[in-house]
Amino acid sequence: MIDSFANTVISINELWSFYNLSDSLFVILDPEGKIKNANPSFSKLLGLAEEDLMGLKCLEFVHPDDQSETLEKIKANLDRKPLVAFTNRLRTKDGHYKWINWTGNKGKDDNIYAIGSDYTEKMELIVEQRSAMGLLRKNDIRYNQAQAIAHLGNWELDFATNSAIWSDEACRIYGISPGNYRPSMEDWFRFIHPDDLKVVKIETQRAQDSLSDASFYHRIIRKDGTIRYVHSVSRFEFNKEGVPTGLYGVVHDVTEQKKLQEQLIEERLQKERSVLEASLQGQEIERVEIGKELHDNINQMLTTVKLYQEMALSDEKMSSGFILKGREILMSAIEEIRNLSKSLVASSFKEIVLIDSINDLISPIATSKKLKINFQHAGISENLPVKVKLALFRIVQEQLNNVVKHAAATRIDIKMKVEDDHILVTIRDDGKGFDPAKKKNGIGLSNIMSRTELLNGHVKIDSASNKGCRLTVTIPLPEMYQVK
Repeated sequence: MIDSFANTVISINELWSFYNLSDSLFVILDPEGKIKNANPSFSKLLGLAEEDLMGLKCLEFVHPDDQSETLEKIKANLDRKPLVAFTNRLRTKDGHYKWINWTGNKGKDDNIYAIGSDYTEKMELIVEQRSAMGLLRKNDIRYNQAQAIAHLGNWELDFATNSAIWSDEACRIYGISPGNYRPSMEDWFRFIHPDDLKVVKIETQRAQDSLSDASFYHRIIRKDGTIRYVHSVSRFEFNKEGVPTGLYGVVHDVTEQKKLQEQLIEERLQKERSVLEASLQGQEIERVEIGKELHDNINQMLTTVKLYQEMALSDEKMSSGFILKGREILMSAIEEIRNLSKSLVASSFKEIVLIDSINDLISPIATSKKLKINFQHAGISENLPVKVKLALFRIVQEQLNNVVKHAAATRIDIKMKVEDDHILVTIRDDGKGFDPAKKKNGIGLSNIMSRTELLNGHVKIDSASNKGCRLTVTIPLPEMYQVK
């Protein structure tokens, strides 16, 4: 009897030691969910003394989001139902939460005996893994979106299976519904435009023979018949022994860039055609003007000289006077021819500076005193490219002709200077002006605009009836001549 009692006492003491020394969490709750007892591990976890825990409702420590489930589990246990393991979060003294995995049962005394284990590190790892997975999914979505925005797809080819994996955007570029598409090399060749297939196969074979990267442009034909321009780039993948095991690469849809490039080329050709057409029209007009000048002026002068010569031969007394008069008219004709030549042929800009050529252009007009011309210039280099000097000369010449013929002006101001990275030319007159919208198609202005556009410049015309005209031409300056 005594031995039996002693063994019972020893067993109770052992259990009590296990209760106090165990790392597991032991908690005894009364039917109302209040803490009746807790082992040191539970007290240490919460950061509270054991005596401070007694009588407190366990829900006071449970995370608000977990209280409903915890209460449900306690009620189920009070109804003698087995306590299914569950996890909740308990708030510690410092305000942090610990994840606890619980199990337990209702005792004969109607108390709930619960055993828990700290699950915080595992749960944090799970949360971290879920977060990483979510980030991977998010990055994958962003990656696919970035490919769609850039019209750039990627693919991989496995030599062992001779099948490829294409990204969603690669499928879209080739007109295939995105999905688990695994085409072979032969399948890919079927998309290549017939006119490009030979070149593509040559480039592909060259890369395979040399195990080198490949990069080439070609056309593809989608299943719906539409043609796209793409840039294909590929690279081999090798194992540790240096044996190629696969191929990976990207395909870039460059259709829009190709169309834009073709459009720019067409616009450039159109500009060149416009300049050529304007030049030919100008030449025709010049021929007409030359013909009129020769017929109406110089031809009449020479006819008069011939008449004086005949009169001198027929009248010896008056021959000396007729010869002198004929000589004067002949000298005037020579001067007229010289002026006509200057107006038609620009000086050799490799030998004569631009400013001198413009002054030669202005001089006859200023001498006539029909127009007062003020020419100012600053920073113009004598080493400008010939095409720039010729364009500037022709622009000034063309506008001077326009003013002399049509403006009925008394004054012209010409300014030519360098401003930072461009040449600025302004030509202003005080003539009768015009409506720029109606006059832009004139040969003179068309020539000015065409020459300016060829140098990537632009023209601005400010004019109105009886308010003169201001022509502003801006031409980009070659980099070596820019003002830093």
